[in-house]
Amino acid sequence: MNPVTQSEGYLLIALFGLAMILLTWVGSRDSLWTKTQAGFLVAGRDVNWVFAAPSIAASWIWAPALFVSVQKAYELGLPGIFWFTVPNIFALVVFAWLAPQVRNKIPGGYTLPDWIRHRFGDKRLHTIYMVPYIWYQIMAVTVQIFVGGLMLNFLTGIPLNILMFLMLVVGLSYGAISGLRASIITDFIQMAFILVGIFVIIPWVISVAGWNAIEAGLGGLANNRNIFDPKVAFSFGIVTSIGLIAAQFQISSIGNGASLFAENT
Repeated sequence: MNPVTQSEGYLLIALFGLAMILLTWVGSRDSLWTKTQAGFLVAGRDVNWVFAAPSIAASWIWAPALFVSVQKAYELGLPGIFWFTVPNIFALVVFAWLAPQVRNKIPGGYTLPDWIRHRFGDKRLHTIYMVPYIWYQIMAVTVQIFVGGLMLNFLTGIPLNILMFLMLVVGLSYGAISGLRASIITDFIQMAFILVGIFVIIPWVISVAGWNAIEAGLGGLANNRNIFDPKVAFSFGIVTSIGLIAAQFQISSIGNGASLFAENT
């Protein structure tokens, strides 16, 4: 028995889609965001940090981050969540340092392939680089709608393939209104929901389970609270750190996160 009926699930998706489309339209009524290339792709290269920071944060909290962090915390305890969280924070520090430098060198750029073409001046290299770049974008979108679809499938019983299609349509619908600005607006809303969830759920869990029960589980299945345990560091931590930090040099779009952070800072 699913917690939510299929009819209620379809209604929820429809209401969410309509709400995001309406909010995007209201926040993007200026023709700049829809009638110019820079306006659509990089929000006019002028985004206030009040909206930019939550957008970057919300984008960072994607499906793999949520599920891997929970899994490692459950399995490895405090060392697991430490070696997942700290490298992510350090990766954002690298991101904050790297992005403005790239923007200064190629202020009219839009994507990382733009930077590759500018840096090496070789169109063939740029074309070759586009293959894994596009493939990575496809995988990133797929994992998002797949995991989101699985969660909604569990709650509603709606077939996964239908849910993935509907989620894709919703995202494309509000994205087509104003491009990156639509993403920033919806990211801001999503971050607000995340923060509300944190401030509501954590106190509720503590009140229900009790601090003693929570403290007893800090070691995870491994019953380990030593965040510098070499076994965890060498088997999971260092590998994760290298991957996360190296990923900053694979920023999906200069005009996306990098330009947001570079502007007004």
